[in-house]
Amino acid sequence: MNNSEKIEEFVSLMRKRDFVKLKELLDAGFDPNSEYEVEESYSYDNGLIHGTVKVPYQLLDLYLCQNSPALQKLLRHYGGKTWGELNEEKRLKEISERKKREDEEEARKLADLAEVEKLISNAE
Repeated sequence: MNNSEKIEEFVSLMRKRDFVKLKELLDAGFDPNSEYEVEESYSYDNGLIHGTVKVPYQLLDLYLCQNSPALQKLLRHYGGKTWGELNEEKRLKEISERKKREDEEEARKLADLAEVEKLISNAE
């Protein structure tokens, strides 16, 4: 069974509210932050341009989950997060990594400056 089939099965079990099987899959390592693609329709210019597009959603962002505190609790227990929460974590991680690189660069500059100052003072 490939990953998209596992996600389809999981969402099907979410629709059925089969908490026992959902828990079994989560215990077996199913990622509660898997993305599920929903086909959505679009229409522009009074219907002249129309079609469908697949939009990825986090499981916790799906309407069927938003409407079920039990599903929310189960997914959150296993580390499930909304798209917004995952995005915020990613943003904070990027800020932290950038700050770390800036601090390392500043430390390198200070070490270079100290080395040059030492060379200059030894030359006098």
